Amino acid sequence: MINKLELQALKKWFFNNKRKFSFRENPTPYSVWISEVMLQQTRASVVVSYFNRWMQLFPDIESLAKANISQVMKAWEGLGYYSRAKRLHIAANELVEKHKAKIPDDPQVLKTITGIGPYTVGAILSFAFRKKAPAVDANVIRVITRFFGIEMEVSKSEAKKLIEDKTLLFLEDEKPYVVMEALIELGALVCQKKPICSTCPLKENCKANRENKAEYLPLKKEKKSTVPITRMVFILQYGEEFLIFQEKKELMNGLYQFPYINSEYVIESELHSWLKEKEISYQEVERLASVKQFFTNFKVMIYPFLIRVTKKVSVSDMQWIAYSKMKTLAFCSGHRRIINQLKDIS
Repeated sequence: MINKLELQALKKWFFNNKRKFSFRENPTPYSVWISEVMLQQTRASVVVSYFNRWMQLFPDIESLAKANISQVMKAWEGLGYYSRAKRLHIAANELVEKHKAKIPDDPQVLKTITGIGPYTVGAILSFAFRKKAPAVDANVIRVITRFFGIEMEVSKSEAKKLIEDKTLLFLEDEKPYVVMEALIELGALVCQKKPICSTCPLKENCKANRENKAEYLPLKKEKKSTVPITRMVFILQYGEEFLIFQEKKELMNGLYQFPYINSEYVIESELHSWLKEKEISYQEVERLASVKQFFTNFKVMIYPFLIRVTKKVSVSDMQWIAYSKMKTLAFCSGHRRIINQLKDIS
């Protein structure tokens, strides 16, 4: 157990500085589950509007399970990492079928549910069921590795176990969830990538602070280098309709997109070759503003071309759809920005 003065200082800091978010009000197992999955890879300030809309559309496990996957994907549009939305839908159906639409409070059972990993298990147990459980996210990892001076690569299993054990040392028997949330907030607001040690309530006994190693920790394995992609996107228009397809590849699986090709350079002859291959006749080609899109370790420069065709032809695995209907479908962020450009053109 950490000494009481440090815990008091941490809790005092927390009560004075904690951020107010709708997903923290009146937490239930379901709302904690949804918000914590949304918070993975996404800033809390961004999650708020998505969480509020989600809870209106799918207020409980049954409504999520009954929803069509396309509705779920549309509700997630813009949050990225769409596999999270798919796993939520799968898990909701598992909970209906196996657990009477209830989220269990047994950690071993929770781990068997699709998409619920160690952090989400800890968050549900701590914030929804008020149990003494470590909820170790990136914020907590920074706090714990620096406070205890843990110089181990944090993705290793032994490091993860040690960090969980050290986190438990902070948690009191009474209302352990308060300190658990305080540690998350401390990591988010003070113990950041570039820490603000001067305002930290734990600075006196923080080993990394004493040894001037705060910016050195936590130790992480080297990130994958960014892969640049040049992509030519073809927006084929016939009257009020546009040609789109539903992506089957893993990263964007289930999302709608305009047809595209990847190319080392933006060469319009490649566009004309593609149109010729598909036997598409056209009367006009207009180049739209380029768009940047980032996902995982890819940086995609999108170069969209609006092509007004003279005849609506069938293209394998693609469909023509009215502009008005596109707003009901889930598109990746880059192609959604292209659609926004079309508002002023169509």
